[in-house]
Amino acid sequence: MLLTYLADIQYWFLGIILLYSGVLKVFGKQSGVASTHSALKVILKNANLALILYKIVGFVELSVGVLLLVPIHYGWIIYLTTGLTICFVAYVLIALKKAPGMPCSCLGKHEQAISWRSLVRAVFFLALSVFGWKAKHLAIVGLLKAPYQSSLVLIFETLLFLYLSPEVHPVFKNIRGSIFGIKNS
Repeated sequence: MLLTYLADIQYWFLGIILLYSGVLKVFGKQSGVASTHSALKVILKNANLALILYKIVGFVELSVGVLLLVPIHYGWIIYLTTGLTICFVAYVLIALKKAPGMPCSCLGKHEQAISWRSLVRAVFFLALSVFGWKAKHLAIVGLLKAPYQSSLVLIFETLLFLYLSPEVHPVFKNIRGSIFGIKNS
């Protein structure tokens, strides 16, 4: 039963990350620049196509993120999330091969060269989405029925996300640096 409750909270964690990324891609002031300076442009060999696909991915992330966070349990949304994370893993693998050293622009405007961390983060999200298949309730149920375990898991996931995401917002870079002793790299 505990695993089910921990699976329940994956909706929140993944929803918040997708919402954050989608908002930056769709509404971010620098999203156009981020897309045309990213590995996506190199892979597609077309800046306009990269911008269009970047915005579409942002809308998909935004939509999926909202559906993961609404207080209605849509079981199918976690399968859609898994499909999306499979696409993330594929993108990072292709980018590592065809555009090494180029920014991923995976989390919006903040440019950081694509690296093994990007791949590990994408695989981490894939694993969490697959784990979310076991969810049976709203995320709040998992938090209320197993508050200590759920809180520890969310804290661990957040810290791992911050460690694997050097391109997150500057506010989080400071937190990341103070927790892990990592300079903004």
